[in-house]
Amino acid sequence: MWIKLFKKPDPNKMRVSMNVKPVGGAWGGQNQFVQQFIEVLKQGGHEVTFSLDRHVTHILLLSVYDYETVTYLPKEVAAFKRKRPQVKVLHRVNDNDERKGTSNVDPAMIEANASADMTVYISSWLRKYFIQKGMDALEPSCVIHNAVDDTVFHPDDAQPSDDRFWLVTHHWSDNWMKGFHEYLEIDRMIAEGELEGVGLRVIGNWPQEIEWRAAQTHAPVQGPALAEQLKQCHLYVTASRWEPGGMHFIEGLQCGLPVLYHADGGGINEVAAPFGLEFRDNLKEQLLQAKAQMETLRQKLVMSEIRPSGMRMVREYYRVLCEM
Repeated sequence: MWIKLFKKPDPNKMRVSMNVKPVGGAWGGQNQFVQQFIEVLKQGGHEVTFSLDRHVTHILLLSVYDYETVTYLPKEVAAFKRKRPQVKVLHRVNDNDERKGTSNVDPAMIEANASADMTVYISSWLRKYFIQKGMDALEPSCVIHNAVDDTVFHPDDAQPSDDRFWLVTHHWSDNWMKGFHEYLEIDRMIAEGELEGVGLRVIGNWPQEIEWRAAQTHAPVQGPALAEQLKQCHLYVTASRWEPGGMHFIEGLQCGLPVLYHADGGGINEVAAPFGLEFRDNLKEQLLQAKAQMETLRQKLVMSEIRPSGMRMVREYYRVLCEM
């Protein structure tokens, strides 16, 4: 008779299940977070899985809807939690409907949150947004802002392309809400000579109907290749609306680029405000103002202790998970 022996679980070791698996290549902010957090968990001696098995101690719920890299959905988390109520669920709330004009995200996020023991919002703006939508303000929660890998995105070795004042923006999404109307306006002003000595670099994807007149464009890139592109520029510009938090401008900030951001940026504004200028209907005026203040803004950013840090971000998530 064969007896299957099971190793007694280590009470100090977590087996963390994530419902989003990492992929290679340029794939947006969620993928970057997953890659960073897997690394810190493994360094801590913990196990990571992307399925729900009986050895799971913690669930990190990252997506409430299905796409290529999602391995299971919130309804499966709820069923698993009913069978194993001792398993702790950490829900990372990182999306909303307003930023892309959809209607399915908010209800799904609120329904999924019912299984959570702890909620992390990626901005204070997003936390207020969902409390207004009906999430319980008294349930355990905290705010942890986005950040990226410090070993890749840092202000060292900055080298502008040429003597022009370079603006840069990059987006994985081609949705117009990412601010493409404003980027087109900058492109027009450069093409028509209204912004002498200024260049615009657009990296990633953009709506197919756009025909750039003056912008320098580049296909989507990530990691060191993206950092190299960003460090050739001076000022990051984002006109993205009602962002839960955003990762694109963070990569710019961590490379030492002050940020010109839209007044309706949502969670972007609370991170970017100390290191840049806000605009609404005064894009050209604020752009030129940022250009004039560039040395002061950059020095403040590079020397700041509150500049976004990927290591600090994942350590905060790790602390929260351990305390659960």
